[in-house]
Amino acid sequence: MARYPHIREEHFAMVAVKTREDARDNPYAHLQLDIAVEDAMKSAPVVTPLKLLDCCPTKDAAAVFASEDRAGKITGRPAWIKSVATCSEKSYCPGMDMVSPVSLQVTAKKAYDRAGIVDPVREINVAELYVAFTSQEMIWA
Repeated sequence: MARYPHIREEHFAMVAVKTREDARDNPYAHLQLDIAVEDAMKSAPVVTPLKLLDCCPTKDAAAVFASEDRAGKITGRPAWIKSVATCSEKSYCPGMDMVSPVSLQVTAKKAYDRAGIVDPVREINVAELYVAFTSQEMIWA
């Protein structure tokens, strides 16, 4: 927020609303909340500037993995995973650029290389990122 002074806590709340709306479209979502920006803004503080509704629920998502034969029996439209990569970095350290995390760049490169992806914008249909906080979605999107 210091680097981009036009970003306000209300923007995080707007992401929280959008995320909960997306969850309502998924019958398997852990939480089916109907919230407004005002609700997110009034939720309990966690760590400034984040509030409770800026944070993911304790259970976030699940995926079912199956062989190609089994997948065809479970659903008529299976999704194929070509690559998975994960990386993390320490919590804030002096000099760390929290708006352009190295771990995100390293992980994306690993996943692209493993899948043989050269032009991600043209070649990727769906990507699933674990985004625990509304601020992360604004940084990583």
